[in-house]
Amino acid sequence: YHEGFKKWVEVGNSGMFRPEMLLPMGLPEDVRAIAWGLSLE
Repeated sequence: YHEGFKKWVEVGNSGMFRPEMLLPMGLPEDVRAIAWGLSLE
């Protein structure tokens, strides 16, 4: 929680790519991909 903004601030995030995002890249259907990063949002 950030007192100056009076709200929660996200610092790190992560997630899984949805299959429909990977198929146009030519990846097989059984491939799973994760993503992560640091940022201030």
